[in-house]
Amino acid sequence: MPDAPPWMFRRIGSTPTERCRTPFAVATRRRLTCVAGSCSEWCSNSCSYDRERLYHCIVDIKSNNNVVYRCTYHVVWCPKYRRRVLVDDPKYGPVETRLKEIITEVCAERRAELIELETMPDHVHLLVGVDPQYGIHRLIKQIKGRSSRLLRSEFPLLDRRLPTLWTNSYFVATVGGAPLEVVKQYVANQKHV
Repeated sequence: MPDAPPWMFRRIGSTPTERCRTPFAVATRRRLTCVAGSCSEWCSNSCSYDRERLYHCIVDIKSNNNVVYRCTYHVVWCPKYRRRVLVDDPKYGPVETRLKEIITEVCAERRAELIELETMPDHVHLLVGVDPQYGIHRLIKQIKGRSSRLLRSEFPLLDRRLPTLWTNSYFVATVGGAPLEVVKQYVANQKHV
């Protein structure tokens, strides 16, 4: 485990009992609770805590002006009629490569953290962290709208073959319950299954 950066810690109080340095801890009497809410401990003079567990708990916590959050989503959507058009081949052109570029651009513009992206010939897997006030639905609307418009204008065969590039629906699930590394591995290994 890498050492946690110093900005993740803050001093609480001035007595030895209150001087515990735990990541983003909030002192309530003698109890220290991680802001993420999933780890807590009772303060003692020895102040021993599981540094690795606390570090992994808060390493991906983000914040804006008034919200502290950790929202990671697994999103899957497919082209209209589940056509196998998301490929790099001479017939269609480099559709897959261009789609990945567009998704990366939109995520960067919307300050969404693109964790993992994998395209299959007939669907897209996306693992992304989004500000809850912006919302995953707006991000997906932006990604699907811009990619449909740009890909259909750049690759005329898509325009002739499909009335619209994407279906109206998509699958979205939060990955708060599963370890992020497991979901990243699942998305990354889609081509090899």
